[in-house]
Amino acid sequence: MPVCVNNIGTVLHNMGDHEGAKEHFERALKIDEKAFGPDHFNVANRLNNLGSVLQTMGDLKGAKECYERALNIVEKLPTQDPSKVAICVNNIGTILYDMGDFEGAKQRFEQALKIDEKALGPDHPNVATDLGNLGSVLKDMGDLQGAKEHFERALTIFQNWLGEDHPDTKTVREKLEQLNR
Repeated sequence: MPVCVNNIGTVLHNMGDHEGAKEHFERALKIDEKAFGPDHFNVANRLNNLGSVLQTMGDLKGAKECYERALNIVEKLPTQDPSKVAICVNNIGTILYDMGDFEGAKQRFEQALKIDEKALGPDHPNVATDLGNLGSVLKDMGDLQGAKEHFERALTIFQNWLGEDHPDTKTVREKLEQLNR
């Protein structure tokens, strides 16, 4: 049941009904906390989803709390999945970026990149996502050459894995084009 409630939340979030999505993610979170306890992997997933919708709604403090709690959970799991840790670290980086803490965001994006490269290899799409995020913060910090290098590497990975027409490929290509202007 919580999976269905969560999935409805995801659909509502994608449709732009953020308040409805928030209600469904909160409901799924409560169900999973009651069923599995506060430190279960499912709870971390629900917290990441709730954090995402809160971030979209502008509740950066609430989103950051969700992402930090999710990270705390996945770091303590006995069968820790490094890519799940990297997702949580990356999410915290996006919040710090949105809050204007570029140095904090940069540190988190670098941490996520290091984890993903080690766990998934240097050419995985998750690595490309980390590179794109790091490129964005480097651009805003004035390191245009560093940003360009990260965007170029991300673009190559996305092109190889997802093709030219995938939205992630297009987004990084646009960022690189804006930087080159």
